[in-house]
Amino acid sequence: MKIPLTPPDHFEVLKSVPNERLGRIFAGDIRINDSRYLHWDKLRHLQPPEGMDHEEWWATLKVGRVSGARSIEEFRDTVGKPFQYSLPDAVLKAIHDIDSRARGNITLSEIVTEPTDRNRYMISSLIEEAITSSQLEGAATTRKVAADMLRTGREPRDHSERMILNNYQAMQHILDMDKDRITPEMMF
Repeated sequence: MKIPLTPPDHFEVLKSVPNERLGRIFAGDIRINDSRYLHWDKLRHLQPPEGMDHEEWWATLKVGRVSGARSIEEFRDTVGKPFQYSLPDAVLKAIHDIDSRARGNITLSEIVTEPTDRNRYMISSLIEEAITSSQLEGAATTRKVAADMLRTGREPRDHSERMILNNYQAMQHILDMDKDRITPEMMF
């Protein structure tokens, strides 16, 4: 594997930029057009914005990244500095999209009007939600095995199945509660 080139220190680059151009760097309006989060090793091969060289462009992007960066103290780089990461808009949008598609939907379709169909649909939605949310939390089992366990009433065989059953029972309990008497204390 090829080790990427070390990027220029953006603080050093900023020191060399004439004062009249620093405003453009700190304005935050310079971005990569397609919202990619590129490393210096790739960025240095792209065409920089007009009036900037590659190092100034890199410093501009780094200023934007550093201003919204989060640190993880437990992870350190090769010189001992805490690992930092940023979540650009494109990443937040992708996370939202994944989250939206991964969760179940506990609502009734207008098509489901018969009480037996409505109950069957609600139970299926609860089962899917219990499985999906548990898998997002780390449960390791297949949807089919988990759904069979919930539908047949079989006892969980491991921690993952126990997580799914607990989620299912918690959601069922909430649905069975008198909605007018639910308080934050009861939920916690």
